[in-house]
Amino acid sequence: MDTIISLIIDGILVILLGTTIYYCVRLNNYIAAIKDSKSELAEVIQSFDEATKRAQESITELKTATRKTADQVQVKIEKAEFLADDPSPTLLTKPIKEPQSLAKP
Repeated sequence: MDTIISLIIDGILVILLGTTIYYCVRLNNYIAAIKDSKSELAEVIQSFDEATKRAQESITELKTATRKTADQVQVKIEKAEFLADDPSPTLLTKPIKEPQSLAKP
């Protein structure tokens, strides 16, 4: 009777140890998958960082170009305002040239 009980307990232990080994193997596979995805994630983060740096450089270039264009436009506006406010009759007395296509041969 004692041998039957010990065999039953040993059988239960074998089943429990087999189940434990099975779950350890599954856990190991999950950990390996996480490690693989970690390296892929690192690559994605690195490429995102590079793209962000390029975007920041482009924004800086756009700001510089915008400032230059705004300065040029401001100069032209000031010239136009000066010409609009100039009471000088020289602008009105200069003859207007006809375009070449309308000139008589």
